[in-house]
Amino acid sequence: MRITKRRKEFLVATVQLFHDKGSPVHYCDVAQELNVSKWTAYDVMKSMETQGLIKSVYSVSSKDSSPGRSSILFYPLPIAYEILGISQKEISKAEEWSKLKGNLLERIAAEKENNFYTLIDEIQKEIKDIEIPLLYGAYMIVLLLSLLVVFSQGNLDNIKTILLLSAKAEIKLLLFVGTALSYILKKDTDIEQYIKKDISIEEIQDRFDNVSSHEKKLLAEFLEEAITAVI
Repeated sequence: MRITKRRKEFLVATVQLFHDKGSPVHYCDVAQELNVSKWTAYDVMKSMETQGLIKSVYSVSSKDSSPGRSSILFYPLPIAYEILGISQKEISKAEEWSKLKGNLLERIAAEKENNFYTLIDEIQKEIKDIEIPLLYGAYMIVLLLSLLVVFSQGNLDNIKTILLLSAKAEIKLLLFVGTALSYILKKDTDIEQYIKKDISIEEIQDRFDNVSSHEKKLLAEFLEEAITAVI
């Protein structure tokens, strides 16, 4: 099946957002991603549905819907992946990211009622076996956030404010990791007893350097969600 360049752009955005969020996509999100009006996005996506590339479902909790009214969402069909040349391996990787992100956010929410010491210990044990830079980055974000929660709630508020000043994912990650590490390393507390000896600053920096631009965007979005869950 042949599709126009414009429809391909919308299809790529739909697939990426679907796997980033782990759920069907609202046309307003696609519009924002492609910098077009929401009505343009809706029209193009409805035409793609007619073409058999994506399918619509309805949700009563989505944006742009009045109380009690449903709103339309979209998800890609198998043929969409074939047209874009996306392999099953890539799909599995996206699904793995979605599941991991959800799991970590749930653990943060659960630990919020406790003291985060348990989560700090668990994350450090699990992170040793993670080879994929994207997944390692997510675990490290949770670890650094947990350490900051234990030793300085105020700094988290400051970090969140700083992150809002930058729109670029790379800058957000750089600011967060740099600020968190610098605070943890210079803080005059017993924080060192909570950090395993086999986790080095050099390894952390190297792992983040190996993350692709798209993955940095995913991590920056996860960082914002994680900070919101913590504060």
